[in-house]
Amino acid sequence: MQVHESYIKKKKIFRFILRKEMVELVVDDAINADHTTVYLSQEKMNELQLFLGDLIMLTGRKYRQTICVALVNDSCINDHVQINSTIRRNLRVRFGDRVSIERCQDVKDGTHVRVLPIDDTLQGKFDVVIEDYLKSYFNDNHRPVKEGDIFAIHSKIGVIEFKVVQTEPSPYCLVTRDTTITCDVDSSIRYDEDEYENFIDIRYDRIGGLEDIKNEINRLTHGILFYGPPGCG
Repeated sequence: MQVHESYIKKKKIFRFILRKEMVELVVDDAINADHTTVYLSQEKMNELQLFLGDLIMLTGRKYRQTICVALVNDSCINDHVQINSTIRRNLRVRFGDRVSIERCQDVKDGTHVRVLPIDDTLQGKFDVVIEDYLKSYFNDNHRPVKEGDIFAIHSKIGVIEFKVVQTEPSPYCLVTRDTTITCDVDSSIRYDEDEYENFIDIRYDRIGGLEDIKNEINRLTHGILFYGPPGCG
């Protein structure tokens, strides 16, 4: 009994220490950002003892996590983090939500990564073209990937989205020139409607006017947004 109580106590202490190492930041938009990068202020980078290109773990709703590269943007507010729409969707967060970040150490180089195209975005595109764009997307970019995440490739034939279904090692790794990437077009998957199609990311900048009211609402609350037809006030 004493051994069991001692184990529980140590586990609680470990969780407390782990929580202290994590920092919560407010989600902002990152326009035209890469799907594997997020932006912090230089002050926040210094505070967290992060260097350009360091890998960080972000935790969003329902403990959804992903790994990204930390970069600096002078326009980023100190207690905010700029995240693009793809990463927000993976984390299930919207503008004004909070995400936890922590340094992600010991991310190993991947030996194999398996991805599947999202059927809704595939639309009969040729296998060889998809392989070419995948190679270009990952080529010498040292991208971190995590099982369950979706990423998008913008190409001349449109946007094709893929889901990372398996990584070796699991559940995340760093893609290098030695990593084998496999993609089976015949095994394309569809969106999980509950998780993706019903996750609407409505932004304040889609509301015309009413700047004072929007700023006041944003200051008092996070995640609540009233919207309607233009001109309704």
